[in-house]
Amino acid sequence: MTSLPIRTLTAAALSLGLLAPAAPALATDLPAGAVVAAPLQNISLDLVDPAQIETAHSPTTAATVETPSRSTRAALPDDNEIVEMPDAALRSAVIAQVGGGSTLTRGSIRRLQALKAPNSGIADLTGLEYASQLSIVDLSRNPITTLEPLRGLSTIRQLNVSSTLITDISAVATMPDINYLQFNWTEVSDLEPVRDKIQLWRIELAATRVSDLDPVRGLINMSELYFQETPVSDLSPLQQLDKLYTLSAPNTEISDLSPVAGLPRLAIVNVNGARVSDLSMVNTWPGLRQVGFLNQRVAGFPVVSSRTESTYRTTQAVTAPFRMLEDVVLTAGGDATTTAEGLTLWEHIAEDATELTATVSGDPLPGSGATYSALLSYPLTRADFTNGDLPTATVGTAYSFQFTVDSGFEDGPFTLTGGSIPGLELAEDGVLAGTPAEDGTFTLDVRRTDAFGNMIDQSYAVTVDAATVVPPVDPPVTPPVDPPVIPPVVPPVDPPVGPPTSPTISNTLKPTVAGAAALATTGAPSLPVGLTIGFLAILILGGGALVLAPKRRNQADGTSE
Repeated sequence: MTSLPIRTLTAAALSLGLLAPAAPALATDLPAGAVVAAPLQNISLDLVDPAQIETAHSPTTAATVETPSRSTRAALPDDNEIVEMPDAALRSAVIAQVGGGSTLTRGSIRRLQALKAPNSGIADLTGLEYASQLSIVDLSRNPITTLEPLRGLSTIRQLNVSSTLITDISAVATMPDINYLQFNWTEVSDLEPVRDKIQLWRIELAATRVSDLDPVRGLINMSELYFQETPVSDLSPLQQLDKLYTLSAPNTEISDLSPVAGLPRLAIVNVNGARVSDLSMVNTWPGLRQVGFLNQRVAGFPVVSSRTESTYRTTQAVTAPFRMLEDVVLTAGGDATTTAEGLTLWEHIAEDATELTATVSGDPLPGSGATYSALLSYPLTRADFTNGDLPTATVGTAYSFQFTVDSGFEDGPFTLTGGSIPGLELAEDGVLAGTPAEDGTFTLDVRRTDAFGNMIDQSYAVTVDAATVVPPVDPPVTPPVDPPVIPPVVPPVDPPVGPPTSPTISNTLKPTVAGAAALATTGAPSLPVGLTIGFLAILILGGGALVLAPKRRNQADGTSE
Protein backbone atom coordinates (compact mmCIF):
# COMPACT_ATOMS: atom_id res chain seq x y z
CA MET A 1 0.00 0.00 0.00
CA THR A 2 1.34 3.41 -1.01
CA SER A 3 1.25 6.06 1.66
CA LEU A 4 0.21 9.57 0.73
CA PRO A 5 1.72 12.70 2.23
CA ILE A 6 -1.11 14.19 4.25
CA ARG A 7 -1.22 17.40 6.24
CA THR A 8 -3.28 17.62 9.40
CA LEU A 9 -5.47 20.74 9.40
CA THR A 10 -4.43 23.20 12.06
CA ALA A 11 -5.40 26.56 13.41
CA ALA A 12 -2.33 27.90 11.65
CA ALA A 13 -4.05 27.07 8.37
CA LEU A 14 -6.29 30.07 8.84
CA SER A 15 -3.39 32.51 9.10
CA LEU A 16 -1.83 30.90 6.01
CA GLY A 17 -5.02 31.51 4.07
CA LEU A 18 -5.57 27.82 3.37
CA LEU A 19 -9.31 28.14 3.82
CA ALA A 20 -9.79 31.71 2.65
CA PRO A 21 -11.90 32.21 -0.47
CA ALA A 22 -8.90 33.73 -2.19
CA ALA A 23 -6.73 30.61 -1.83
CA PRO A 24 -5.43 30.07 -5.37
CA ALA A 25 -4.36 26.44 -4.99
CA LEU A 26 -5.29 24.69 -1.77
CA ALA A 27 -3.27 21.60 -2.58
CA THR A 28 0.05 23.42 -2.83
CA ASP A 29 -0.02 26.05 -0.10
CA LEU A 30 2.47 24.03 1.98
CA PRO A 31 5.37 21.94 0.77
CA ALA A 32 4.38 18.38 -0.03
CA GLY A 33 4.55 16.16 3.02
CA ALA A 34 4.61 19.01 5.51
CA VAL A 35 2.99 18.15 8.83
CA VAL A 36 1.77 20.70 11.35
CA ALA A 37 1.67 19.33 14.89
CA ALA A 38 -1.27 21.18 16.39
CA PRO A 39 -4.58 19.74 15.15
CA LEU A 40 -7.37 21.97 14.00
CA GLN A 41 -10.17 21.95 16.57
CA ASN A 42 -12.47 24.46 14.99
CA ILE A 43 -12.61 26.59 11.87
CA SER A 44 -14.44 29.85 12.23
CA LEU A 45 -15.23 30.85 8.67
CA ASP A 46 -16.46 34.26 9.77
CA LEU A 47 -12.78 35.15 10.07
CA VAL A 48 -12.32 34.80 6.30
CA ASP A 49 -11.85 38.19 4.65
CA PRO A 50 -14.89 38.71 2.39
CA ALA A 51 -13.12 41.57 0.65
CA GLN A 52 -11.23 39.01 -1.43
CA ILE A 53 -14.39 37.32 -2.64
CA GLU A 54 -14.14 38.69 -6.16
CA THR A 55 -10.86 36.84 -6.79
CA ALA A 56 -12.00 33.54 -5.31
CA HIS A 57 -11.88 30.50 -7.57
CA SER A 58 -12.14 26.80 -7.38
CA PRO A 59 -8.87 24.85 -7.67
CA THR A 60 -10.66 22.67 -10.18
CA THR A 61 -11.80 25.60 -12.31
CA ALA A 62 -9.48 27.03 -14.91
CA ALA A 63 -10.90 30.51 -14.98
CA THR A 64 -10.58 32.98 -12.14
CA VAL A 65 -13.55 35.12 -11.22
CA GLU A 66 -12.72 38.65 -12.27
CA THR A 67 -13.92 41.92 -10.87
CA PRO A 68 -16.71 43.06 -13.16
CA SER A 69 -15.93 46.04 -15.35
CA ARG A 70 -18.22 48.98 -15.88
CA SER A 71 -20.65 48.25 -18.64
CA THR A 72 -22.21 50.59 -21.15
CA ARG A 73 -25.95 50.07 -21.25
CA ALA A 74 -28.79 51.79 -23.00
CA ALA A 75 -30.47 54.53 -21.04
CA LEU A 76 -33.93 53.89 -19.68
CA PRO A 77 -36.73 56.44 -19.43
CA ASP A 78 -36.75 56.38 -15.64
CA ASP A 79 -32.97 56.60 -15.16
CA ASN A 80 -33.24 60.10 -13.71
CA GLU A 81 -35.80 59.25 -11.08
CA ILE A 82 -34.41 59.84 -7.61
CA VAL A 83 -34.17 56.77 -5.36
CA GLU A 84 -34.81 57.07 -1.68
CA MET A 85 -32.34 54.92 0.26
CA PRO A 86 -33.26 55.30 3.94
CA ASP A 87 -30.20 53.53 5.35
CA ALA A 88 -27.45 56.17 5.49
CA ALA A 89 -24.66 53.61 5.70
CA LEU A 90 -25.90 51.80 2.59
CA ARG A 91 -26.33 55.11 0.79
CA SER A 92 -22.74 56.07 1.50
CA ALA A 93 -21.45 52.68 0.35
CA VAL A 94 -23.37 52.83 -2.93
CA ILE A 95 -22.29 56.41 -3.65
CA ALA A 96 -18.70 55.36 -3.05
CA GLN A 97 -19.07 52.76 -5.77
CA VAL A 98 -21.03 54.67 -8.43
CA GLY A 99 -20.02 58.29 -7.71
CA GLY A 100 -22.24 61.09 -8.95
CA GLY A 101 -22.53 63.16 -5.82
CA SER A 102 -25.01 62.81 -3.02
CA THR A 103 -28.04 62.14 -5.19
CA LEU A 104 -28.86 58.57 -6.19
CA THR A 105 -31.01 57.90 -9.22
CA ARG A 106 -32.28 54.70 -10.70
CA GLY A 107 -29.78 55.10 -13.50
CA SER A 108 -26.81 55.50 -11.15
CA ILE A 109 -27.86 52.47 -9.08
CA ARG A 110 -28.26 50.43 -12.27
CA ARG A 111 -24.58 51.03 -12.94
CA LEU A 112 -23.69 49.31 -9.61
CA GLN A 113 -21.92 45.99 -10.31
CA ALA A 114 -20.05 45.34 -7.08
CA LEU A 115 -21.01 46.31 -3.55
CA LYS A 116 -18.36 45.56 -0.94
CA ALA A 117 -19.41 47.00 2.42
CA PRO A 118 -18.60 44.55 5.21
CA ASN A 119 -19.07 45.67 8.80
CA SER A 120 -20.49 49.06 7.76
CA GLY A 121 -23.50 49.25 10.05
CA ILE A 122 -25.97 48.64 7.23
CA ALA A 123 -29.37 47.46 8.50
CA ASP A 124 -31.73 48.13 5.57
CA LEU A 125 -31.15 47.22 1.90
CA THR A 126 -34.09 49.19 0.53
CA GLY A 127 -33.10 50.87 -2.75
CA LEU A 128 -30.92 48.01 -4.01
CA GLU A 129 -33.88 46.54 -5.89
CA TYR A 130 -32.85 48.84 -8.78
CA ALA A 131 -29.31 47.44 -8.97
CA SER A 132 -30.06 45.31 -12.00
CA GLN A 133 -26.36 44.95 -12.94
CA LEU A 134 -25.19 43.94 -9.45
CA SER A 135 -22.86 40.92 -9.64
CA ILE A 136 -20.72 40.77 -6.49
CA VAL A 137 -22.14 41.52 -3.03
CA ASP A 138 -20.33 41.51 0.29
CA LEU A 139 -22.56 42.65 3.13
CA SER A 140 -21.08 40.46 5.83
CA ARG A 141 -21.04 41.56 9.48
CA ASN A 142 -23.89 44.03 9.02
CA PRO A 143 -27.11 44.00 11.10
CA ILE A 144 -29.37 43.37 8.10
CA THR A 145 -32.40 41.18 8.78
CA THR A 146 -33.69 40.42 5.27
CA LEU A 147 -32.43 39.99 1.70
CA GLU A 148 -35.78 40.79 0.09
CA PRO A 149 -34.54 43.91 -1.75
CA LEU A 150 -32.13 41.59 -3.60
CA ARG A 151 -34.93 39.32 -4.81
CA GLY A 152 -35.03 39.22 -8.60
CA LEU A 153 -31.49 40.53 -9.11
CA SER A 154 -30.63 37.77 -11.55
CA THR A 155 -27.10 39.03 -12.25
CA ILE A 156 -25.73 38.34 -8.75
CA ARG A 157 -23.01 35.70 -8.95
CA GLN A 158 -21.29 35.97 -5.59
CA LEU A 159 -23.02 36.77 -2.31
CA ASN A 160 -21.55 37.04 1.17
CA VAL A 161 -23.99 37.73 4.00
CA SER A 162 -22.14 35.98 6.82
CA SER A 163 -22.55 37.21 10.39
CA THR A 164 -25.78 39.05 9.70
CA LEU A 165 -29.22 38.77 11.30
CA ILE A 166 -30.96 37.06 8.40
CA THR A 167 -33.02 33.92 8.95
CA ASP A 168 -33.52 32.82 5.35
CA ILE A 169 -31.89 33.05 1.94
CA SER A 170 -35.07 32.66 -0.12
CA ALA A 171 -34.04 35.57 -2.38
CA VAL A 172 -31.21 33.35 -3.68
CA ALA A 173 -33.81 31.27 -5.52
CA THR A 174 -34.12 34.21 -7.98
CA MET A 175 -30.38 34.29 -8.76
CA PRO A 176 -29.84 31.73 -11.55
CA ASP A 177 -26.15 32.52 -12.11
CA ILE A 178 -24.97 32.51 -8.50
CA ASN A 179 -21.75 30.51 -8.13
CA TYR A 180 -20.49 31.48 -4.66
CA LEU A 181 -22.61 31.77 -1.52
CA GLN A 182 -21.49 32.52 2.01
CA PHE A 183 -23.92 32.88 4.94
CA ASN A 184 -21.92 31.63 7.91
CA TRP A 185 -22.97 32.49 11.46
CA THR A 186 -26.59 33.25 10.67
CA GLU A 187 -29.92 31.77 11.80
CA VAL A 188 -30.66 30.31 8.37
CA SER A 189 -32.07 26.78 8.57
CA ASP A 190 -33.18 26.00 5.01
CA LEU A 191 -30.82 25.37 2.10
CA GLU A 192 -33.63 24.77 -0.39
CA PRO A 193 -33.10 28.05 -2.35
CA VAL A 194 -29.79 26.68 -3.76
CA ARG A 195 -31.44 23.65 -5.37
CA ASP A 196 -30.64 23.39 -9.09
CA LYS A 197 -28.20 26.32 -8.95
CA ILE A 198 -25.67 24.28 -10.91
CA GLN A 199 -23.20 27.18 -11.24
CA LEU A 200 -22.45 27.00 -7.50
CA TRP A 201 -18.98 25.72 -6.79
CA ARG A 202 -18.58 26.98 -3.22
CA ILE A 203 -21.05 27.23 -0.33
CA GLU A 204 -20.20 28.27 3.21
CA LEU A 205 -22.88 27.75 5.85
CA ALA A 206 -20.86 27.27 9.03
CA ALA A 207 -22.62 27.68 12.36
CA THR A 208 -26.10 27.90 10.86
CA ARG A 209 -29.18 25.85 11.67
CA VAL A 210 -29.08 23.93 8.41
CA SER A 211 -29.41 20.17 9.01
CA ASP A 212 -30.15 18.84 5.52
CA LEU A 213 -27.78 19.00 2.55
CA ASP A 214 -30.21 17.48 0.08
CA PRO A 215 -30.58 20.72 -1.97
CA VAL A 216 -26.88 20.35 -2.87
CA ARG A 217 -27.61 17.06 -4.60
CA GLY A 218 -26.91 17.38 -8.31
CA LEU A 219 -24.82 20.56 -8.10
CA ILE A 220 -22.24 19.05 -10.43
CA ASN A 221 -19.79 21.95 -10.18
CA MET A 222 -19.62 21.91 -6.39
CA SER A 223 -15.97 22.03 -5.37
CA GLU A 224 -15.87 23.42 -1.83
CA LEU A 225 -18.42 22.90 0.90
CA TYR A 226 -18.06 24.27 4.43
CA PHE A 227 -20.70 23.42 7.04
CA GLN A 228 -18.86 23.14 10.33
CA GLU A 229 -20.77 23.50 13.59
CA THR A 230 -24.11 22.55 12.06
CA PRO A 231 -26.45 19.66 12.92
CA VAL A 232 -25.79 17.99 9.54
CA SER A 233 -25.47 14.22 9.88
CA ASP A 234 -25.94 12.81 6.36
CA LEU A 235 -23.46 13.09 3.48
CA SER A 236 -25.42 11.01 0.99
CA PRO A 237 -26.41 14.11 -1.10
CA LEU A 238 -22.69 14.55 -1.91
CA GLN A 239 -21.97 11.10 -3.30
CA GLN A 240 -22.16 12.10 -6.98
CA LEU A 241 -20.22 15.36 -6.67
CA ASP A 242 -17.11 14.24 -8.53
CA LYS A 243 -15.59 17.74 -8.53
CA LEU A 244 -15.69 18.06 -4.76
CA TYR A 245 -12.27 19.16 -3.55
CA THR A 246 -12.87 20.44 0.00
CA LEU A 247 -15.19 18.88 2.54
CA SER A 248 -15.08 20.91 5.75
CA ALA A 249 -17.42 19.52 8.43
CA PRO A 250 -15.82 19.76 11.87
CA ASN A 251 -18.05 19.67 14.92
CA THR A 252 -21.01 18.21 13.06
CA GLU A 253 -23.01 15.04 13.57
CA ILE A 254 -21.36 13.25 10.65
CA SER A 255 -20.64 9.62 11.50
CA ASP A 256 -20.47 8.00 8.06
CA LEU A 257 -18.03 9.03 5.33
CA SER A 258 -18.89 6.17 3.00
CA PRO A 259 -21.13 8.34 0.73
CA VAL A 260 -18.06 10.34 -0.35
CA ALA A 261 -15.77 7.32 -0.66
CA GLY A 262 -14.01 7.25 -4.01
CA LEU A 263 -14.58 10.88 -5.00
CA PRO A 264 -11.60 11.34 -7.32
CA ARG A 265 -10.72 14.99 -6.58
CA LEU A 266 -11.31 15.07 -2.83
CA ALA A 267 -8.17 16.59 -1.31
CA ILE A 268 -9.27 18.18 1.97
CA VAL A 269 -11.41 16.23 4.45
CA ASN A 270 -11.95 17.94 7.78
CA VAL A 271 -14.27 16.18 10.22
CA ASN A 272 -12.53 17.15 13.44
CA GLY A 273 -14.90 16.79 16.38
CA ALA A 274 -17.47 14.80 14.40
CA ARG A 275 -18.60 11.21 15.10
CA VAL A 276 -16.62 9.19 12.58
CA SER A 277 -15.47 5.72 13.63
CA ASP A 278 -14.96 4.22 10.19
CA LEU A 279 -12.03 5.33 8.05
CA SER A 280 -11.70 2.15 6.06
CA MET A 281 -12.29 4.18 2.86
CA VAL A 282 -9.45 6.65 3.44
CA ASN A 283 -7.35 5.06 0.69
CA THR A 284 -10.09 5.67 -1.91
CA TRP A 285 -9.20 9.37 -2.15
CA PRO A 286 -6.11 9.43 -4.38
CA GLY A 287 -5.74 13.20 -4.17
CA LEU A 288 -6.03 13.45 -0.38
CA ARG A 289 -3.70 16.12 1.00
CA GLN A 290 -5.20 17.53 4.19
CA VAL A 291 -7.19 15.72 6.85
CA GLY A 292 -8.90 16.50 10.11
CA PHE A 293 -9.74 13.24 11.89
CA LEU A 294 -9.17 14.37 15.45
CA ASN A 295 -11.39 14.25 18.53
CA GLN A 296 -14.16 12.12 17.13
CA ARG A 297 -17.10 11.66 19.50
CA VAL A 298 -17.98 7.99 19.37
CA ALA A 299 -20.74 6.30 21.37
CA GLY A 300 -19.71 3.06 23.02
CA PHE A 301 -21.96 0.20 24.09
CA PRO A 302 -24.31 0.72 27.09
CA VAL A 303 -22.69 -0.28 30.38
CA VAL A 304 -24.57 -1.72 33.37
CA SER A 305 -22.20 -1.83 36.31
CA SER A 306 -22.62 -2.88 39.93
CA ARG A 307 -23.81 -0.32 42.41
CA THR A 308 -21.71 -2.03 45.06
CA GLU A 309 -18.45 -1.89 43.07
CA SER A 310 -16.36 1.04 41.85
CA THR A 311 -14.96 -0.95 38.92
CA TYR A 312 -16.28 -2.31 35.65
CA ARG A 313 -14.74 -4.92 33.38
CA THR A 314 -15.73 -6.23 29.97
CA THR A 315 -14.33 -8.55 27.34
CA GLN A 316 -15.08 -6.01 24.60
CA ALA A 317 -12.01 -4.04 23.55
CA VAL A 318 -12.11 -0.25 23.49
CA THR A 319 -11.11 -0.37 19.84
CA ALA A 320 -14.05 -2.63 18.89
CA PRO A 321 -16.33 0.12 17.44
CA PHE A 322 -13.72 1.28 14.93
CA ARG A 323 -13.14 0.20 11.35
CA MET A 324 -9.79 1.03 9.86
CA LEU A 325 -7.49 -0.22 7.14
CA GLU A 326 -6.00 -3.63 7.82
CA ASP A 327 -2.57 -2.37 8.93
CA VAL A 328 -3.87 0.36 11.26
CA VAL A 329 -3.06 -0.04 14.94
CA LEU A 330 -5.16 1.97 17.37
CA THR A 331 -3.92 2.58 20.88
CA ALA A 332 -6.42 2.70 23.75
CA GLY A 333 -6.00 5.09 26.62
CA GLY A 334 -7.79 7.44 28.92
CA ASP A 335 -9.70 5.96 31.85
CA ALA A 336 -9.71 2.42 30.46
CA THR A 337 -6.88 -0.08 30.86
CA THR A 338 -6.38 -3.58 29.53
CA THR A 339 -5.70 -6.37 32.02
CA ALA A 340 -3.35 -9.32 31.52
CA GLU A 341 -6.43 -11.46 30.86
CA GLY A 342 -7.46 -9.19 28.00
CA LEU A 343 -10.29 -7.48 29.84
CA THR A 344 -10.99 -3.78 29.48
CA LEU A 345 -11.13 -2.32 32.98
CA TRP A 346 -12.40 0.93 34.49
CA GLU A 347 -11.53 1.67 38.10
CA HIS A 348 -12.51 4.27 40.70
CA ILE A 349 -15.89 4.96 39.14
CA ALA A 350 -17.64 7.80 40.95
CA GLU A 351 -20.97 6.96 42.56
CA ASP A 352 -22.77 9.63 40.53
CA ALA A 353 -21.06 8.80 37.21
CA THR A 354 -23.37 8.56 34.19
CA GLU A 355 -20.80 7.44 31.62
CA LEU A 356 -17.45 5.76 31.21
CA THR A 357 -14.89 7.11 28.77
CA ALA A 358 -11.85 5.93 26.88
CA THR A 359 -9.66 7.26 24.09
CA VAL A 360 -8.10 5.73 21.00
CA SER A 361 -5.56 7.12 18.58
CA GLY A 362 -3.50 6.05 15.62
CA ASP A 363 -2.51 6.73 12.03
CA PRO A 364 -5.50 5.90 9.79
CA LEU A 365 -3.22 5.61 6.77
CA PRO A 366 0.02 4.06 8.03
CA GLY A 367 3.07 6.12 7.17
CA SER A 368 1.09 9.15 6.01
CA GLY A 369 1.62 11.24 9.12
CA ALA A 370 -2.12 11.65 9.58
CA THR A 371 -3.59 11.31 13.03
CA TYR A 372 -6.89 9.87 14.10
CA SER A 373 -8.21 10.22 17.64
CA ALA A 374 -11.52 9.63 19.31
CA LEU A 375 -13.19 9.91 22.67
CA LEU A 376 -15.55 7.04 23.42
CA SER A 377 -18.46 7.58 25.78
CA TYR A 378 -20.21 4.58 27.27
CA PRO A 379 -23.65 5.35 28.77
CA LEU A 380 -23.58 4.05 32.35
CA THR A 381 -26.38 2.74 34.56
CA ARG A 382 -25.95 1.05 37.94
CA ALA A 383 -27.49 -2.29 38.91
CA ASP A 384 -28.50 -3.55 42.33
CA PHE A 385 -30.72 -6.18 43.91
CA THR A 386 -34.39 -5.36 43.32
CA ASN A 387 -36.08 -7.88 45.64
CA GLY A 388 -37.30 -6.85 49.08
CA ASP A 389 -36.54 -8.39 52.46
CA LEU A 390 -36.92 -12.12 52.85
CA PRO A 391 -40.13 -13.32 54.56
CA THR A 392 -39.98 -15.27 57.81
CA ALA A 393 -39.54 -19.02 57.45
CA THR A 394 -40.69 -21.80 59.78
CA VAL A 395 -38.90 -24.98 60.75
CA GLY A 396 -40.40 -27.93 58.96
CA THR A 397 -42.38 -25.83 56.47
CA ALA A 398 -41.38 -25.66 52.77
CA TYR A 399 -39.88 -22.28 51.81
CA SER A 400 -39.04 -20.53 48.49
CA PHE A 401 -37.77 -17.02 47.64
CA GLN A 402 -36.54 -15.45 44.34
CA PHE A 403 -33.61 -12.98 44.36
CA THR A 404 -33.66 -10.45 41.47
CA VAL A 405 -31.40 -7.67 40.10
CA ASP A 406 -31.84 -4.79 37.65
CA SER A 407 -32.15 -5.76 33.99
CA GLY A 408 -28.98 -5.57 31.95
CA PHE A 409 -26.88 -7.16 34.67
CA GLU A 410 -27.41 -10.69 33.43
CA ASP A 411 -25.94 -13.97 32.26
CA GLY A 412 -24.31 -14.94 35.54
CA PRO A 413 -25.05 -17.02 38.67
CA PHE A 414 -26.31 -16.16 42.13
CA THR A 415 -24.08 -17.48 44.90
CA LEU A 416 -23.72 -17.31 48.68
CA THR A 417 -20.48 -15.74 49.83
CA GLY A 418 -21.33 -16.04 53.51
CA GLY A 419 -23.91 -17.48 55.87
CA SER A 420 -26.32 -20.37 55.49
CA ILE A 421 -29.68 -21.63 56.70
CA PRO A 422 -29.85 -25.35 57.54
CA GLY A 423 -32.24 -26.96 55.13
CA LEU A 424 -32.21 -24.14 52.52
CA GLU A 425 -30.04 -23.88 49.39
CA LEU A 426 -29.50 -21.05 46.85
CA ALA A 427 -29.68 -22.13 43.20
CA GLU A 428 -27.74 -20.29 40.43
CA ASP A 429 -30.98 -18.84 39.12
CA GLY A 430 -31.49 -17.00 42.43
CA VAL A 431 -34.11 -19.23 44.05
CA LEU A 432 -33.57 -19.90 47.76
CA ALA A 433 -35.61 -23.02 48.57
CA GLY A 434 -35.93 -25.99 50.88
CA THR A 435 -37.35 -26.85 54.29
CA PRO A 436 -35.72 -25.07 57.24
CA ALA A 437 -34.35 -27.43 59.84
CA GLU A 438 -33.29 -24.99 62.56
CA ASP A 439 -34.87 -21.87 64.01
CA GLY A 440 -33.06 -18.60 64.66
CA THR A 441 -31.93 -15.44 62.83
CA PHE A 442 -29.46 -16.03 60.01
CA THR A 443 -27.39 -13.69 57.80
CA LEU A 444 -27.00 -14.48 54.10
CA ASP A 445 -24.38 -12.73 51.92
CA VAL A 446 -25.72 -13.01 48.37
CA ARG A 447 -23.75 -12.22 45.19
CA ARG A 448 -24.84 -11.87 41.57
CA THR A 449 -22.04 -12.14 39.01
CA ASP A 450 -22.50 -11.10 35.37
CA ALA A 451 -20.93 -12.59 32.27
CA PHE A 452 -17.82 -10.37 32.60
CA GLY A 453 -17.13 -10.99 36.29
CA ASN A 454 -18.74 -7.82 37.67
CA MET A 455 -20.42 -8.50 41.02
CA ILE A 456 -23.31 -7.13 43.08
CA ASP A 457 -23.19 -8.03 46.80
CA GLN A 458 -25.95 -7.70 49.37
CA SER A 459 -26.54 -9.03 52.90
CA TYR A 460 -29.93 -10.19 54.17
CA ALA A 461 -31.19 -11.17 57.64
CA VAL A 462 -33.60 -14.12 57.64
CA THR A 463 -35.71 -15.22 60.60
CA VAL A 464 -36.68 -18.87 60.97
CA ASP A 465 -39.40 -19.53 63.55
CA ALA A 466 -39.60 -22.74 65.55
CA ALA A 467 -42.22 -25.22 64.52
CA THR A 468 -45.54 -24.75 66.35
CA VAL A 469 -46.38 -27.76 68.67
CA VAL A 470 -50.10 -28.64 68.68
CA PRO A 471 -51.22 -31.03 71.58
CA PRO A 472 -53.10 -34.18 70.48
CA VAL A 473 -56.87 -34.04 70.75
CA ASP A 474 -58.81 -37.22 71.77
CA PRO A 475 -61.58 -38.03 69.40
CA PRO A 476 -65.09 -37.49 70.85
CA VAL A 477 -66.66 -40.55 72.58
CA THR A 478 -70.18 -41.44 71.48
CA PRO A 479 -72.21 -43.27 74.25
CA PRO A 480 -73.65 -46.64 73.25
CA VAL A 481 -77.25 -46.66 72.14
CA ASP A 482 -79.51 -49.60 73.22
CA PRO A 483 -81.20 -51.18 70.31
CA PRO A 484 -84.97 -50.62 70.23
CA VAL A 485 -87.15 -53.37 71.90
CA ILE A 486 -89.37 -54.98 69.36
CA PRO A 487 -92.33 -56.84 70.98
CA PRO A 488 -92.91 -60.40 69.87
CA VAL A 489 -95.41 -60.80 67.12
CA VAL A 490 -98.48 -62.86 68.33
CA PRO A 491 -100.39 -64.43 65.51
CA PRO A 492 -104.05 -63.48 65.51
CA VAL A 493 -106.49 -65.98 67.12
CA ASP A 494 -109.71 -66.67 65.29
CA PRO A 495 -112.68 -66.49 67.66
CA PRO A 496 -114.67 -69.71 68.08
CA VAL A 497 -117.73 -69.95 65.91
CA GLY A 498 -120.95 -70.36 68.01
CA PRO A 499 -124.59 -70.46 67.20
CA PRO A 500 -126.08 -67.21 66.15
CA THR A 501 -127.43 -65.07 68.89
CA SER A 502 -130.69 -63.34 68.76
CA PRO A 503 -130.93 -59.68 69.16
CA THR A 504 -132.68 -60.28 72.45
CA ILE A 505 -129.79 -62.20 73.89
CA SER A 506 -127.38 -59.66 72.55
CA ASN A 507 -129.29 -56.83 74.13
CA THR A 508 -129.59 -58.72 77.39
CA LEU A 509 -125.86 -59.32 77.58
CA LYS A 510 -124.74 -55.83 76.72
CA PRO A 511 -124.50 -54.59 80.29
CA THR A 512 -122.75 -57.75 81.36
CA VAL A 513 -120.29 -57.55 78.54
CA ALA A 514 -119.66 -53.93 79.19
CA GLY A 515 -119.12 -54.62 82.83
CA ALA A 516 -116.85 -57.48 82.01
CA ALA A 517 -114.97 -55.37 79.66
CA ALA A 518 -114.58 -52.76 82.34
CA LEU A 519 -113.42 -55.31 84.84
CA ALA A 520 -110.98 -56.71 82.39
CA THR A 521 -109.24 -53.35 81.98
CA THR A 522 -109.21 -52.29 85.61
CA GLY A 523 -105.95 -52.55 87.51
CA ALA A 524 -104.34 -54.94 85.09
CA PRO A 525 -101.48 -54.32 82.73
CA SER A 526 -102.30 -53.87 79.10
CA LEU A 527 -102.39 -56.98 77.03
CA PRO A 528 -101.52 -57.26 73.44
CA VAL A 529 -104.37 -56.41 71.14
CA GLY A 530 -104.72 -59.96 69.93
CA LEU A 531 -104.96 -61.35 73.48
CA THR A 532 -107.43 -58.66 74.47
CA ILE A 533 -109.73 -59.44 71.55
CA GLY A 534 -109.51 -63.15 72.27
CA PHE A 535 -110.21 -62.64 75.94
CA LEU A 536 -113.22 -60.49 75.19
CA ALA A 537 -114.55 -63.06 72.78
CA ILE A 538 -114.31 -65.76 75.47
CA LEU A 539 -116.12 -63.56 77.97
CA ILE A 540 -118.91 -62.83 75.53
CA LEU A 541 -119.33 -66.47 74.62
CA GLY A 542 -119.15 -67.56 78.24
CA GLY A 543 -121.73 -65.00 79.30
CA GLY A 544 -124.03 -66.11 76.55
CA ALA A 545 -123.81 -69.66 77.74
CA LEU A 546 -124.66 -68.71 81.29
CA VAL A 547 -127.78 -66.83 80.11
CA LEU A 548 -128.99 -69.61 77.92
CA ALA A 549 -128.63 -72.35 80.51
CA PRO A 550 -131.41 -71.15 82.92
CA LYS A 551 -133.76 -70.64 79.99
CA ARG A 552 -133.28 -74.14 78.95
CA ARG A 553 -133.99 -75.32 82.48
CA ASN A 554 -137.12 -73.22 82.73
CA GLN A 555 -138.38 -74.44 79.45
CA ALA A 556 -137.84 -77.96 80.65
CA ASP A 557 -139.75 -77.21 83.81
CA GLY A 558 -142.38 -75.35 81.90
CA THR A 559 -141.79 -72.11 83.73
CA SER A 560 -140.85 -68.73 82.50
CA GLU A 561 -139.03 -65.94 84.13
